[in-house]
Amino acid sequence: MMKRGMLVFLLTAVYCFLTLGGAAAAKDTVTITFESDIMAASPYKAKSAGGPTMAVIQAIFQAPLRYETETGKMIPDLAESVEPMNNYSSFKITLRQDARFHNGDPVTSADARFSWQQFMDKNNPNMISTRMRAWKDIEIIDEKVFIIHYKKAQTDWATAVRSLYISSKKYYDQVGEKEFHAHPMGTGPFRFVRWEIGENIVLEAVDNHPQYKPFFKKLVFKVVQDQVTRLAMLETGQADLVYGLAPHDAVRLKRNNKVRVKEALIPSFYGIGLNSVAHPDLLDRPLRQAMLYAVDRQKIVDKIFLGAGYPMYTYSNVTEFGYDPDYKIPYDPEKAKELLKQSSYKPETPLTLTYEQRFANGPQVFEAIQGYFKQVGITMKMQRVEYGAYISLLRKKDPKVIMCSTVWHGIEDPTSRLIRSVKTNGMFTLYHGRQDMDELIVRQSQTFDEAKRREMIAQIRQIMFEDPVCIPLFGLKFLYATNSKIDYTWTQGTAQLYNIWEIKQVD
Repeated sequence: MMKRGMLVFLLTAVYCFLTLGGAAAAKDTVTITFESDIMAASPYKAKSAGGPTMAVIQAIFQAPLRYETETGKMIPDLAESVEPMNNYSSFKITLRQDARFHNGDPVTSADARFSWQQFMDKNNPNMISTRMRAWKDIEIIDEKVFIIHYKKAQTDWATAVRSLYISSKKYYDQVGEKEFHAHPMGTGPFRFVRWEIGENIVLEAVDNHPQYKPFFKKLVFKVVQDQVTRLAMLETGQADLVYGLAPHDAVRLKRNNKVRVKEALIPSFYGIGLNSVAHPDLLDRPLRQAMLYAVDRQKIVDKIFLGAGYPMYTYSNVTEFGYDPDYKIPYDPEKAKELLKQSSYKPETPLTLTYEQRFANGPQVFEAIQGYFKQVGITMKMQRVEYGAYISLLRKKDPKVIMCSTVWHGIEDPTSRLIRSVKTNGMFTLYHGRQDMDELIVRQSQTFDEAKRREMIAQIRQIMFEDPVCIPLFGLKFLYATNSKIDYTWTQGTAQLYNIWEIKQVD
């Protein structure tokens, strides 16, 4: 009887270890919440170059380059090497010999060229292709080597190469266009399983991946629009990672010992755009200069964002090439009043500011701006619109927009942002043309001497101070949280969810 009792005890102990301790030691599923659904699981249909859509794509697919987590610098991923040629007008890429698709097929140069053609196909509207329009061709050298030829050398070449997510031409030919996009297949550490629209996206780890070994088997992206619910899921263990936290939520979560709150330095710019194209009144330079001095940026960061940010004085971000931390514009309401007297602006004329619902703490920020402007003699009204409608207004350069909220979670190189939203006739440019600034924007984009390029960016910054095209306000620290069972470090210098395979289990 004693031996039998001991055996039962041992079996029970083993069962408890396997069902309880074992489950804790081998987490099979990691769940990440999204505030909105993805737009596509295929990179060639991605109508967004960021957010949830890119998080899913970057888990399924690889490109020749990727961001390194600790430094935010570009390093080889699907490529063994990337070599500049012909004064940076061409790039020779050698693919990894062990690179393979999820079905086991090898990755070839022909797949790379096919993937570029998919990005550029007019039947595949996507935001990523804008980065590759400067490419002239992809020349295939052999099965593992190809050369990207640019029409003109571009300093932000690495951004485009990093965005060349490679898929299989053979798979496309086998399953057809519809299935190719509906059930994408890449080379990344996770394979596509299913997408329930508005609910979740499920991926699973690839067995014996040649590069990356996630500790967990299943990756679930769950769509949860309500922020309170997302945080509750994190605290109760139903979610493992929540990102894009508001500062007050981060403060509260730090009091929970089952949650880890972290921060990262990423591209971040918040400001006010000025539509001088449609509104000649905004061509009044002293009026725009007065706006630069009228706002106490540090107080906005401290009071509204609880110090989780920093003032911005120029149209660039802290992680960007050419950023100058010593460049500042003082809060000086008396200077603003003096400039306003030199302008033709009449205080009884209200200037409407249009802002989108996703602008961080928008109502509080712009109520504060409204107060600062009123203090120096500028009357501002506010109009809040839905995000999609806001983007449509900007793209159409709608004259209903007088001033607008400007948010840019960009990348480490300023070229695409300057061309798309500052240079005359850019996609989002609302400002009057400046030929001297246009020429500098183009020249710096083709200058590989870093010292000379910094000088050009400094000249652009000076022009934008003397003849403001926008009112910089602040940048924000990026806040995210995991439950205490896992650990993850956000990739520095990017607003996107990269390198998910690096999520670790904590004992």
